[in-house]
Amino acid sequence: MVWLLVIASMTSAIIAILRRSWRWMLVSAVLYSPFAWYLDATPRFKGTLFILLFHLAAAFLLHRNRRVIASLLLMPNAALNIFIALTVIFQPVP
Repeated sequence: MVWLLVIASMTSAIIAILRRSWRWMLVSAVLYSPFAWYLDATPRFKGTLFILLFHLAAAFLLHRNRRVIASLLLMPNAALNIFIALTVIFQPVP
């Protein structure tokens, strides 16, 4: 269920960048928040709630018509999602 929210969050972030809509970016932040809270509760990924601040900053920058900088702010989010997905996919099975 959480991975569906991550995919929906990334999709809405892409839509926000393409349409230059700060509202879609806020939707993306709301959709991503359960995953960020879950990761923040684990000892290995403390501080992942700050990724939500990147979403909010990207929404503000989209409101100011700074699309390139807003898309660059989402790169840590994408890198974390890819890292977690690859860790889950390639974990050793007993």
